[in-house]
Parts: sequence; structure tokens; C-alpha cells
Amino acid sequence: MNSSKICLYAVLIIVSTRILTYIGFPPLINFINFPIVMIIFFFHTNKLKNVDSTLLYLIILLSFLIIASGLMNFTGIINIILQLLLYVSFFLFFIVLVATEWSKENIDFFKKGLATIFIINILFSYFQIFIKGFVGDLVHGVALNLGTAAHLNGSICLISFLFFVFYFNPKNKMLSYSLALLNLPIIFYSDAKQVLLVIALAWITTVIINIKFNKRFLKELFWFFLGIIISYYILTSDLIPIRDYDNLMVGFEHKFSVLDMIFEKNTLVQFFLGIGPGQTISRLATESYLYYDTLRNLGFVHSDFTRMLVTTDYFNYAISGSSFFSMKFSFAGILGDLGILGLITYILILVRINYKYSLSKIQNFGIVSFFYYGLAFTWLEEPIFMILYFSFFGFIWQSTNYKNKEKLKIIEDN
Repeated sequence: MNSSKICLYAVLIIVSTRILTYIGFPPLINFINFPIVMIIFFFHTNKLKNVDSTLLYLIILLSFLIIASGLMNFTGIINIILQLLLYVSFFLFFIVLVATEWSKENIDFFKKGLATIFIINILFSYFQIFIKGFVGDLVHGVALNLGTAAHLNGSICLISFLFFVFYFNPKNKMLSYSLALLNLPIIFYSDAKQVLLVIALAWITTVIINIKFNKRFLKELFWFFLGIIISYYILTSDLIPIRDYDNLMVGFEHKFSVLDMIFEKNTLVQFFLGIGPGQTISRLATESYLYYDTLRNLGFVHSDFTRMLVTTDYFNYAISGSSFFSMKFSFAGILGDLGILGLITYILILVRINYKYSLSKIQNFGIVSFFYYGLAFTWLEEPIFMILYFSFFGFIWQSTNYKNKEKLKIIEDN
């Protein structure tokens, strides 16, 4: 079986886990992404010579820091293993996506697979909205049985929109645009405020990064100011209902107070290596309580500090009614668990992926959005989110890389 089929089947299984738990499968099936990624990575180890060596070294460094943090803080071995699987598996999956150059047939197969996933998500969402009458946090799409699924659904609809507009079927733009536009009502009905703000901020940043003073400068400047206007509207309107500057600052003060709490608890060594895997406000730390009995029997070390942080935090901040101001966000969790070295290494991995494998502005936008998602909530630790985003990113790289090589062949033949 070729690499594209292996990757697609892995994505299909991982995305379907929430549906399976919804129909009665045990919750532990949500962890199936870990063994799947490790298995397919094992079968691609002979292709690692094709992968950027610096990226591999950074992933190894992140793994070392997780182990060092766990051992230094005397957390359980299961804490270390789960943190390794949680943070490293997404990057290993990306390596699998780019380790082998795909043929046109392989690329088309993967494209059809992504289209199928996105269409199924659209159908699920429309059923929930127009048949079941759900709105807001109840519009989950395929991410059933996930408390924050409405925002996850919004982010899926974003990449679905970009996929259909730019990559699905250039020869049939009417079909492509129609499928793309079907995603917009879902974002509206799911009340995905975080996603809208992330889109606007990532949009502005991507324009700044790619801006060139040429004939297209005025066009880029237009998109830049449009992004600013949208960001301002989201922050000051009913989308995030904060009506004045003081309330906005109170919300941010609450959100980032978690950093002060972490730094107050840190020793000097913990400042660099963290308090330990699953010991602060990371997804591993907070979600572990959902599987408390199972993980406790396996030797998982729970933290009173996490319990205190979760008690202090409000999932929906009182003034805004939005989880955007929750203390639970990925960069805080990585910083708390793995220290400043762990957070820097994680960010460097994203920067390296962007540097070596971004061949389009859409990819730039995707990586930039990761930084805002990491500040908004725990999206960088959500398997369905990360796997789908990296799948889209890897697909763009494969498709663009193939086209560039075909153009080069034509030039050489002539």
C-alpha cells in the first residue's frame, strides 16, 4: 500500500473516533491516534533521509525535554509516555506525509479522501442545525462528544473552505465554490467566535509576512485593512460581547494570570524544564480527570496544582461568555509542563515546518494560525484538529511540489 493511502486511512480512523464514542464505543478509543501514528511512522523510518534533518533533531529535542521534565519532577512513567505521544505524534504524522513524494494518482486519491471528510462534516453539521435545530456549542459536525466541538467544527470548516476554493477542482469552479460556501453557515451557526478571530489575526499576520512592494501592493494592503476591521468588529460586537476596553482588559488579565501562577510555583530549574508532564494546565493535565480511574491504576500522577487552576478558571469567562478568555490554552500548558525550553522547541518545530515545507500563502496562513490557536485554547493538543490541519498542509506540499517538478521537467525537455 502506498504512502498516500496509508495516511488517508489513518486520518479517516482518527477523525471517526468521536463518532464511534457517540454510538457507544468506550472513550479510550479516542487514544487510537497514538498507536496508529506510531505504526505508520515505523513503516516510514527508511524514508527519514528524505525529511529535513533539522526538523527531526528538533522533534528529538522536544522528546528529550519531555522525558527530562518527567524524571526531574518524579511524575509517573505514564505521564511521560502520554505527553510524548500527545505532542510528538502530530509531528511524526507530518513527517510521514512528506517523507515520500507522491505521484499524481496518489495526490488525487488523498484529495478525494479529504473532500469526503469535509463533505461528511458538512452533512453532519447541516443535519444538526436544520433537522435537530441545534445552534452554538451543539453544532459539532463529526467531532461528536467533545465539549468544545463547536469551535473545532469551525476550524474544520475553515480548512474545508480553503480546500474547496483553492485545491479541489480548478476545472469546475462552480462546484468547488458551492462546496466551499456551504461551510460558512456552519461557522455562523456554531458561534465559532475564537475561529473567526484567529482567522482575522492570522490573515493580517500572513499579509504582513508576504507583503511585497509591487503591483499587488495595494491589493495586499486592502486585505490587511479588511482583516483589521474584521478583528475589531469581532472584539467589540456581539460576536464577543465585550462592550468596552476595561472589560476586554479584565478578560485578558484573567486569561494570562495563569502564567503568573505557573511562574510563582516554578523553581529555577522548573522555569527551564517545567513542572512535569500533565502537572499544570495542559490538555493532558485537565483531560486526565475524565479518565481518572484508568490512569490512576496505570500510575498516572495527578497534580493538586492542576486541580487549583481548573477550579480558578472559568470555561466561559463571566463578562464575555467566551472560552476565548479561559486560562486553558496550549502555549500555557506547554510552558507549564515543559518550561520555557519546551515551549521554544515546540515553536521552533512549527517555524521549521513553515520554512522548509511552505510553498504557498495558504500554508503560511495555516502555520501562522497555529500560533493564535495556541493562545486561544487547547487546539494544538487536539488530535482531530492537528491531524486534519497537518493533512491539509502536507497535501498542499505534495501537490505543489509535484507541479513544480513537472514544470521543471518541461523546461529541461525544451
